[in-house]
Amino acid sequence: MHIATISSQRQITLPKKLLDQLDLSVKDKVKVEVDNKRLIIEPISMKVSDLAGSLTQLIAPAKRGVPVERAKQIALDEMAKEWANE
Repeated sequence: MHIATISSQRQITLPKKLLDQLDLSVKDKVKVEVDNKRLIIEPISMKVSDLAGSLTQLIAPAKRGVPVERAKQIALDEMAKEWANE
């Protein structure tokens, strides 16, 4: 069991040990729900198609559903290749 405190700004700081167990870090997104007076906090992963909104039709089908972190890594790899060839 972990104990968290609600701050004067109504924020909850989750213990590092708990975040490590869930493989969560700063700025990760979580879903918070109430079920029978219990808070349920679930990690969510953002995908490129989630962020694209109305531009989804412009994303190649093979690239839809790619996690944001993976898309960022692919973009960085491509940029590094271009810079290496300059």
